[in-house]
Amino acid sequence: VVDQARAIALNADAEPDARAAAVRTLSLAGFDGHQEAFEQLLTSSTPQPVQAAALQLLAKFDAPEIPGLILAAWPTFSPQIRATATETLFTRGEWVSAVLDAVERGELGRAELDPARIALLQQSGDEELRARAAALFADSGAATPSIAPLPKRDGSLASFFSTA
Repeated sequence: VVDQARAIALNADAEPDARAAAVRTLSLAGFDGHQEAFEQLLTSSTPQPVQAAALQLLAKFDAPEIPGLILAAWPTFSPQIRATATETLFTRGEWVSAVLDAVERGELGRAELDPARIALLQQSGDEELRARAAALFADSGAATPSIAPLPKRDGSLASFFSTA
């Protein structure tokens, strides 16, 4: 079953939906021994539904090679696939560290991460991640914005619609 699923997943002539379903079947095999297949599934020539299925499946595996695999393919990802890749990379603390390492090395631009993710990192319960994020994104403007209080109103409609 797994060999057949791998063949379909990697078959560029197969329908994207069939390929994505085959990728999900690869969960039966685990990550070990299939790294090369996942590298192929994350290339820019792979249809987005197949890339998304591969990223969603990778999130279920716990292998230290996965963040590097995703980050290596990152430059070729569309914005939608980058969002899925971010979700995958943020499933494990050590993978988040790999993302921060890539930002520190300049392999991943600070602007390529969603400001909401940056804000979450800056408020992380993990002190090390929080400190690294604060240092890396200190001037990114991603911190939680302060909101000015609304002017007080007396509750009448006239008060609500007034400009004063």
